[in-house]
Amino acid sequence: VVVGADFEIGYYKLCRAANYLWQNPDCLFVATNPDPRAKVGVRGIGCAAGCLVAALATASGRRPDMVCGKPSAGLARHLLES
Repeated sequence: VVVGADFEIGYYKLCRAANYLWQNPDCLFVATNPDPRAKVGVRGIGCAAGCLVAALATASGRRPDMVCGKPSAGLARHLLES
């Protein structure tokens, strides 16, 4: 399951992903980045990928196996070992 920014996320998608992770311990949980918010305009913020990662982690009871975004030591190790 790869979790990143999704502007069309909904309850169904979150539940489906959470069930994949919960029912399949071997299913890889990959987060694109952990940022909880992004700037929108001069004074506003919006929910970023980290919000979705947190929701899925809470629902599935699992933490991401790998974070691929800026910068990620785990991704670098994985790429070097592959």
